[in-house]
Amino acid sequence: MATITTKYIETLNYHYAKRSAILTTLENILNTGQDAVTKSEWSSLRDFAKSTILKMLERVDKGQLVIESLGKEYKFGKPFIVKIDGHAWPLSAKVIVKEEHFWTRMLLHADFGFADAFMMGEVEVDKLKDVFKIFVLNRKSIGELSTLLTPVVRAVSYM
Repeated sequence: MATITTKYIETLNYHYAKRSAILTTLENILNTGQDAVTKSEWSSLRDFAKSTILKMLERVDKGQLVIESLGKEYKFGKPFIVKIDGHAWPLSAKVIVKEEHFWTRMLLHADFGFADAFMMGEVEVDKLKDVFKIFVLNRKSIGELSTLLTPVVRAVSYM
């Protein structure tokens, strides 16, 4: 069973690639494990993931991001005006977390985690383009939402 991200990035020729049976089996086991951990009901893991991601988002300084989770709003950032092609607008967005395992997905898959969560309806966003602009403009200060686990998950994913 592949992760949602793997399913989205497969190409028509993906299945023709020469891969060993061992690597394919290992990848399937790891992907299944990642999916199970992401969707687990372990409240301590989910709470750790949530607090870690919220702590990282405190470093946002360009644009305003509001995240609503379990009826509580978390506000990050400062007012920032985006100017593109002679047009200017305040950079702000709101994310509503619909499924709390979103936090674990973000912790394990910082690069594709948000995109996966959005496509699967785990979050709702009022201005998706602005969310990504906020992430891009703040990538140095928030470390591209990388955690200590990200290099491990990324290395295993590339095997």
